[in-house]
Amino acid sequence: MSVSTGHTYSQDIPRNKYGHMQYGSWGYKASWKRYRSGNGCGAAEIGHGTTTLPTNEVGWKWWVTSS
Repeated sequence: MSVSTGHTYSQDIPRNKYGHMQYGSWGYKASWKRYRSGNGCGAAEIGHGTTTLPTNEVGWKWWVTSS
């Protein structure tokens, strides 16, 4: 895949670090939990996690790592 843009972007990268940049659709992060109904004793959690919901928006993401 290649991405061509009509503009430039610059970012200072700290010494001994690596800069990363990625283009894409990032979506919205959401948390979820699933419960089992109890017999008058309340509900018991039987699962949980996170997911990314889709979006039509796209853009650049920038981050720095040590390696």
